[in-house]
Amino acid sequence: MTEPPKNDNWHEVETYKSLMQYGASLLRFVLWANGGGAVALLTFAGNISSKTGQALDMRWPMMCFLAGVLAGGLATLSSYYTQLTLYREDVNGEEHSSAITHEFWLRVSLVLVLAGLVAFASASILAVVSIAPRTS
Repeated sequence: MTEPPKNDNWHEVETYKSLMQYGASLLRFVLWANGGGAVALLTFAGNISSKTGQALDMRWPMMCFLAGVLAGGLATLSSYYTQLTLYREDVNGEEHSSAITHEFWLRVSLVLVLAGLVAFASASILAVVSIAPRTS
């Protein structure tokens, strides 16, 4: 077993690194899940349409998947601004040196990631409801 570094803040550094990995994984999940869902939905709807001659109305699920991809892309951009602002605050030696702080961008990122997750869940539910057999 290796010894941790002897400096006093090694735990903070390692925690920060792991948080960055979790954040990047979450962003990737939002983008891949929504993008993959859109591709799968198009493939499924095309297959059903070619076999039955009838098109399924998948506009709402598709819009939700696309909104999730957009939210994931914007979350990636706001995550970049979070890190850039944090870096500038650190380099300038001033906490909150501008009107927009890294905490603002962090909150924007969190809201966008949550929106991407909600979009994925909504699209998935709408797609299932759209393909469920209708009984009359």
